[in-house]
Amino acid sequence: MKHDENFQPVNEADWQFCTHMQIKFLDDSATAAHEDGGGRLRVRSLLREHRSREGEQLVLVTPRDLEMRECEHLFGYADRRLGVAVVSTFRLAADAPERLAARMANVIEHEQGHLDGLRHCRTAGCVMHPASRAEDLDTRGISRCERCQRPRSSWTAYVAALVFCALVFALLQGVAGLVKGTHPNFTYGGGSDKGVVLYRQEAVLSCPNAAQARATAEKLNRLYAQVNPPPIEAVAGAAGAILRAGGVTLASIDRNSTSGREPVAYAQDWAARMTHFMNAKGTDAEGCPDCHIRRKGEVEESARIQQQRRW
Repeated sequence: MKHDENFQPVNEADWQFCTHMQIKFLDDSATAAHEDGGGRLRVRSLLREHRSREGEQLVLVTPRDLEMRECEHLFGYADRRLGVAVVSTFRLAADAPERLAARMANVIEHEQGHLDGLRHCRTAGCVMHPASRAEDLDTRGISRCERCQRPRSSWTAYVAALVFCALVFALLQGVAGLVKGTHPNFTYGGGSDKGVVLYRQEAVLSCPNAAQARATAEKLNRLYAQVNPPPIEAVAGAAGAILRAGGVTLASIDRNSTSGREPVAYAQDWAARMTHFMNAKGTDAEGCPDCHIRRKGEVEESARIQQQRRW
């Protein structure tokens, strides 16, 4: 496994902007026990080994690539419960030490925001805006936008924590009604001759009639409400193809539902996209996978702790 050739630990004076945290550079001896067999570091294993000093937050910096279940690649990751984050230079792809240092600083500030409890921000230029490529770090600012700088009162944070824990507990108990509420994500429309399943008023699946569209929308809402929904599968059926999830039939697909495309191929593509959507709880454009897929382990662990406390 190759190292980042530009990676060089720097003097503490070069990181004065990070005086609110402790930064620790890791060498091979400190990370060997956490390799996944392909040279990448298992993030959660690495973070569990470290603890921040009281009143400080700890950021680990490594030249090795990071591995985390369901994440294609990572610049960094933060675990607020531990007060520890890790930043990798492996994918920063800098052509000069100065650019590498700037990108490292940007990622460190981003992860420190997560340690402070901030989520990803949709404001372009905010350091909490998500970045999918190293080049995105060059245009993302190193400061927080006005909204991310705004302090949250203690009672607001307390209420938000209670709401979050209640939702997580409800999800893991399979109580779809609490999540769906009066505004279900999937609705339906149409008449006796044709129906359609809608997500936020946009058509996602055609059905023979409105009654079947309604039944399919209700089943999709129940899937959506689960933290770990079963994958959606597409199999050949008498009329074309059948969509299933967890042993439940969601819908039947024929050529009238696919605008003439071969039903099984259409259903397989639809199932793959919708399985990702169900796990992400939204589209990539909405930024949903950043929280619901990449940080799912934290959600599950939080729910487990709450169950132990008998909420």
